[in-house]
Amino acid sequence: MKRKMYFLAVAFILTLPASAQDAEVTTYFGEKNGFQIDFPNDWTASLVEKKVMFTYNTSVAGLRSDLPGALVFLNVTMPCKNAKSEMKTWVNIFEKGARKSKDAAYKVHEQGEGKTADGKDFSYIDYTYTLIGDDGNASILRRKFCVQCNSFKGTRYQYAFTFQSLETDWEKVKDTYEKIFASVKYK
Repeated sequence: MKRKMYFLAVAFILTLPASAQDAEVTTYFGEKNGFQIDFPNDWTASLVEKKVMFTYNTSVAGLRSDLPGALVFLNVTMPCKNAKSEMKTWVNIFEKGARKSKDAAYKVHEQGEGKTADGKDFSYIDYTYTLIGDDGNASILRRKFCVQCNSFKGTRYQYAFTFQSLETDWEKVKDTYEKIFASVKYK
């Protein structure tokens, strides 16, 4: 009887990590730019830090293999005046590209500013656009692009976040994107 109870207790304990693991995340550390970001374990992600002249640029890319087009990309560069002015530059680039390509799908859903839970200002734009692949096929993508500024070791960096998926998959990933964005912590 003791053996059966022991077996049941061990079996129960062994099943706990498996079910808890579904909610686990992997944390990536941008040591050179003073931040960390969490990705759910069902995402494949990588982080690269590359020295450019006298500072480091950091890129983090995450993909979800079961949803083609689902992408999170964080690019950390310098300099950064403030999130609102940096976003104006990005929006001009996006709009110019849409006009040049005559993208009929280009549509801004929302644009604005906000604050993270730790009080960091950010600016964002949520829009739809057309991506033409190398094979000539067109896909309608939805993208939320966010910019934050943060100082680390005397340098003010721009953190540019791209959250993207096929427009038809947006509702499946938008909550995950918000969690990933909320997970960022700065040193």
